[in-house]
Amino acid sequence: MKTFMYSNAMIEAANEHPQRIMNNWIQSVDEFYRAFDQLATHAARFVANSTAGGYMGQCPKGQVFQLLATMKRELARLLDDMDQSSGLANLAAHTTLIRALVSQAAITIQLINWSAS
Repeated sequence: MKTFMYSNAMIEAANEHPQRIMNNWIQSVDEFYRAFDQLATHAARFVANSTAGGYMGQCPKGQVFQLLATMKRELARLLDDMDQSSGLANLAAHTTLIRALVSQAAITIQLINWSAS
């Protein structure tokens, strides 16, 4: 079963700007890796600090662990989708989803970095 639905506009855009789509996808994957790594580092610090409460900065710890799990699950789905299909429209759809997860991670990281007091 396909994970993504493609609109005619996405397919047309993919045909018009293949290099831009590839560059955007590569950049979004890099940003995803960096955001995931930052979240995982914060989570590891939290786990190592056994006296920590239920928050990491201004962010509930459950939100961090849930986002990490979501990012892992979506990455697995994206990889599975890449194995089943190809094409620039597919990369454009992946880029959109990856960027949404990176935005969510950036907000979470900002909340973690804000002082709890």
